[in-house]
Amino acid sequence: MKSSFKAIGLSIAALLGASALAAPAFAAPTIDVAPWLAPNVYGSPSWEQWRDNALEAAFQGDFEHGTPGTPFFAQANANITPGDITVSGFASRKGKADPGTEFGAAYANELGTRGHFGLRIDGMGDQFSISQLGFGANSDDPTQTLAFYYLPGSYNYNDRYKGVLKGSDGILWTADDTFITGGANNQFVDGLIGVGSGNAYAAYCVGCTIPQQQAALDDVTSWEDFPTKFWGEYYLFDSVNDKALATGRADFFISSPTAAIPEPASWAMMLSGFMVLGASVRRNKRLASVVA
Repeated sequence: MKSSFKAIGLSIAALLGASALAAPAFAAPTIDVAPWLAPNVYGSPSWEQWRDNALEAAFQGDFEHGTPGTPFFAQANANITPGDITVSGFASRKGKADPGTEFGAAYANELGTRGHFGLRIDGMGDQFSISQLGFGANSDDPTQTLAFYYLPGSYNYNDRYKGVLKGSDGILWTADDTFITGGANNQFVDGLIGVGSGNAYAAYCVGCTIPQQQAALDDVTSWEDFPTKFWGEYYLFDSVNDKALATGRADFFISSPTAAIPEPASWAMMLSGFMVLGASVRRNKRLASVVA
């Protein structure tokens, strides 16, 4: 996986070089990416409402939507701790077992959160399809624990990735736009929004007491070196001309578990500057399960 990922990265770089030498006459598409924390798609009760808020946040372009202080609030946040991107087979949040006691009743049945790379693509007057979308993620720890990728052709229109078509006003990102949520992935669209691919550490402890669950959460990242960086980059690939039309990237900065984390800035300010589940309950085991 690691050597293959590096090869893909080199291929993307080569494509970008070719694009620079032969820029299209029209404005290139733009890809905005937001690092945000999503409820565990595998069982967290807040997932569907968070997903809907995240898609609305991407459509509006500020990558923030919903009610603050709730598990379904979607907000870009680059500065996190390992517990923020840990999912579990038991109730947890931010690396803490028994989240109802720790954070309130609204979080009692959550199964952790994972880091996703939210997505908004504007064709800038030119159409494209989700079949052209590729993605790669990596982390700068020695074992590249969070690395994974998807080649073009891997993504589809669904309830997590919506194609956007201009409405009768001829302007993208307005109220009369329509959405593509199914069918062939080579349908052309004017824009695209998505909750994004992502990754998390994962803790499991079947039939365990709360103290044992907490020990599993503590152990799952104990072999990692923090701080570390985890990033994801999307690209649109033009197979006819064998080049990348556009790329977009976002980074998570993962501090040590005891370090202070600043409040997230607004995404408008941040713009100026998956999901794989990686990990184990024990240091000598690592489980992985990719989520697009």
